[in-house]
Amino acid sequence: MSLRVISAMAVLLAGNDVIAATTEEIMRSRYLRYSFCMSEELGQQWWSQPRIDMRINRWGVSEPTEQGIAAASRQARARDELCRSRNDLADQPRPAP
Repeated sequence: MSLRVISAMAVLLAGNDVIAATTEEIMRSRYLRYSFCMSEELGQQWWSQPRIDMRINRWGVSEPTEQGIAAASRQARARDELCRSRNDLADQPRPAP
């Protein structure tokens, strides 16, 4: 294999790592903005009243499970829906309980 081919392959492989890292950073940022959005209306530690079941999602950020948000107050459920929508998370799965 020529040095050009090897160099091109190395660039492609490094590019995939950069894309994966960028996607992870974008998703983590979205979930952190979601959490801030929830705190704006419901206050700091909004998940503790009532006890909303929280888990770490695949992006490394804590969020309510499906059962956790279902058991929350109507105000928290409405805010959750708004915050997920605002941060392009409405279609994202929630962590398993």
